[in-house]
Amino acid sequence: MTRVRIYNTNTKKVLIAEIPVKDGKAVVEGNYRIDGVPGTGAKITLDFAATAGTIRGVLLPTGKARETLKVDGIGEITGFHR
Repeated sequence: MTRVRIYNTNTKKVLIAEIPVKDGKAVVEGNYRIDGVPGTGAKITLDFAATAGTIRGVLLPTGKARETLKVDGIGEITGFHR
């Protein structure tokens, strides 16, 4: 495996890709598949852990795990971000 640091110029954050390599070249053949994508190939993993909160500087859209919204005709609805 070769770890590749990818700098996202829009968010100014770095994510990490792990790419299978053999004899100094990226492996493209494999049995990894993604639903809706034809064929198979080598598995590449992406680690977005260090990119959380890139747009607003917080992990969740409002920065809160729990929200209560007031909806006309319904009342208050409480929900959780997952």
